[in-house]
Order: sequence, then structure tokens, then C-alpha cells
Amino acid sequence: MVLAEEAPRAELVRYLATFEGDTRGEAGWAARLRRFWDENPTPGPWGWVLLDADRIVGQLALIPFLFQVDGAEVPGVSSSTWRVDARFRGVAAELLFRFRSVGRARPLLTTTPAPHVRQMLEKLRFTPLVPEGLQHLSVVPLAPTAALPGLRALGRSLAGPRRLLGGRRLGWRRADPARVDFDALWDRTRHAAAFTRVRDAARSRWFVGDRFLLVDGDPSDPQGFAVFGPGRWRGLPVVRLIDVWPPPQAPDAVRRLIRFLWTDPFGGQAAAALLHHPTPAFTAALAGAPALTRPAPPSTMLHLGRGLPATGRFFTLGEGDNAL
Repeated sequence: MVLAEEAPRAELVRYLATFEGDTRGEAGWAARLRRFWDENPTPGPWGWVLLDADRIVGQLALIPFLFQVDGAEVPGVSSSTWRVDARFRGVAAELLFRFRSVGRARPLLTTTPAPHVRQMLEKLRFTPLVPEGLQHLSVVPLAPTAALPGLRALGRSLAGPRRLLGGRRLGWRRADPARVDFDALWDRTRHAAAFTRVRDAARSRWFVGDRFLLVDGDPSDPQGFAVFGPGRWRGLPVVRLIDVWPPPQAPDAVRRLIRFLWTDPFGGQAAAALLHHPTPAFTAALAGAPALTRPAPPSTMLHLGRGLPATGRFFTLGEGDNAL
């Protein structure tokens, strides 16, 4: 049994696509790994494969990210796909311990762990990424005719106000990532959080990909941005808040974004927006908004390397492979 850092991409894609229960297929995995690794502006490590006589029998993929810690740039990684053939599950933990060893001096993220994996991670000193007081998710209706009864009533209450709202007056607009000056915004605002993911132009454009980008102000001189990705919630098409920067600190700033969402910048492609609460300002703003708010157990866990701060951090629920 051998742990290796490389394997032919075609063999790895075939292994993942034929793993029991897979639904992505080879084309889906090829695109996913290309996004994780080839298009990623942050260099590896990329993870490990478990080999038995040169045959892949397991894999733990890593996605590199760049973080800012007290003004300095620090590389970190998020774990992603962790798969091991049933016959070799006895050595599956070796992949996890190898992942843990990478984090001696860098932040580690891991997303959507199963309950038994979560217990293992807690023993390895992983903690929830999002503080307990911010573990909420709000569903904001965007269409008056949303299918669920609770959303339909909330949506009807918006029918009048949303006709009166103008996107330009609110400052927000849809934008092409290629035309947004992310570097200027990052240079001005990078110290808004002591510990956060770097949002320069190269990494922001990679992060946005083909999702919805909303910009506050002129794209050539943005005051902030928010990234939404398509998804489904209880059978409804929705958009999910993946990232927002800089961290909104005032409830009025969040309310302005919500009012812009009511103008339907997604062209009718979503019945509702799912907003997690990355700052207390979201909780305060959504307390009085037409929205359904519920607890959102953390899906991402964090391990801090030596010397990394436990406070002053800003992360969203879209970190790690959840974001991609």
C-alpha cells in the first residue's frame, strides 16, 4: 500500500466516476478537478492517492487557497473528495492524518464531514468555521408566486415595494468579473478582517467562475461585491450567497443588498435567495425582513496552524469546496 502525491489524471477521473454511488460521471469530474487545480491561481499541494500495486484504491483531494493573516499572505488548503475502496477502509485514516500534518503552520478547512468524520476531526482540534452565534440561514423570497405557502405569503408582500425599487438608486448591479477592479477594492479593504481569504483580482475571478456577481458601485471603482450561486431548496430554484466583501458591519448595508435582490437581478432564475449570516449585521437586518430564518449547523470545520489567530476572522458558509 503506497500513498502518492500524483496519479495520471485520466485514471483518477475514471476512479472517481466509477466509485459506488457517483453521479457526476467522467466529464463532471474532469471539469471539477480542472476548476480545483488547473484554473486555481494558488499553487498546491493537491492531495494524495492510495495505490495498491499501481491501482488507485483511494483519494483525498486538496484545494489550495491563499489567506491573509494580520496583513501577511499565508497558504492554506481545504480538503475535498475523500474516497477509499471498501477493502481498504482500514487505512483510510492515514489520508486524514496526512492532511492534518499539512496544517502545522497553515489553516486547514474541511467541508460537509459525516458525523463519524466530524468526531475524528474534533479529536484533531478542528472547530466550526462559523461562530455559534452566526449559524443561521435566511430564505428571502424573490418571486411573489414562490411555490411554498410560507414563501408565497412573503413574496406577495413584496409585490408592491419591488416595483418601486431601482437598481441604480440602490448602488448594486450585476457585473462581469473581468470588468471589476478587485485589486483596488482589496487594497483598500484588506484590513477589514485580520484573518480571511485573499480576494485579489486573480483569486476573486477564479472564485466567481460562472456564478452571479453583484457589485456595489461602479465596477471600475467597486465598494463591495457579493457572489451568488444557483441551487435548489425544497424543490425550488434558488440562489445561495457564497461570498460577500467587505464584511458588512451595519444592518442598513445588508438591507440595501436585500432590497436590490428584490429587483430580481437574476432574471427570474430564482424564486428565493438563501443568505447565511456571516456578520451580526445580517442577523439584525433579517430580523425585520420578509424572510424565513432557521438554524444552519456548520458544514465547514477549521484547524488553525501554529501562530494563527483565533479571533478577528471573517469567513462565509461558502468556504472550501462548498464554494466551488
